[in-house]
Amino acid sequence: MISVGVTYFQNYYKDLFGYDQNYKTINVKKAKTNGIEIYFTTKLIDDFIFKLNYTFTNAKDLSDGILDESRKLIRRPEHKIGGYVSYNFSRSSNVNLELIYVGKRDDLIFDNTTFTSSRIKLEPYLLLNLATHYQLTEFLRLNLRLENILGTDYEEVYGYATPGFSIYGGIKLSLNDL
Repeated sequence: MISVGVTYFQNYYKDLFGYDQNYKTINVKKAKTNGIEIYFTTKLIDDFIFKLNYTFTNAKDLSDGILDESRKLIRRPEHKIGGYVSYNFSRSSNVNLELIYVGKRDDLIFDNTTFTSSRIKLEPYLLLNLATHYQLTEFLRLNLRLENILGTDYEEVYGYATPGFSIYGGIKLSLNDL
């Protein structure tokens, strides 16, 4: 089985949430995003699935009086790529491996000495995540998730740290199946 898709998108926004030079929430009067999403999925063997996707996004502030000529909306990457591999060992166990690349994006940096802000580029980053589960009984499942396995140091918002390598575990009890 092979599945391939391409989607073009275009959105117009009115009063979109944004931020001013002082990091206060404001309404961006008019904005437009457009781009393309491409995906590929294949089932190589019965229990092995591979997915790949790419998104290109052009996000612009169309409000009147914008001083920045690029008019780019902040924190929106132009390029985002994802890869996903899933394998079912049996009916009761599964493992998923995910790789995510997020490209450069604009953000604002505040200068405490001049009390002004200016645009900067946030660095691209790569995340590797792993998730697995094991179905103990019809109603009890164990989950384990490893996020940011590579310990990537990245920021989604300038000046705000994100978690490093993280481990999450859980038990899911489905009372509907009792």
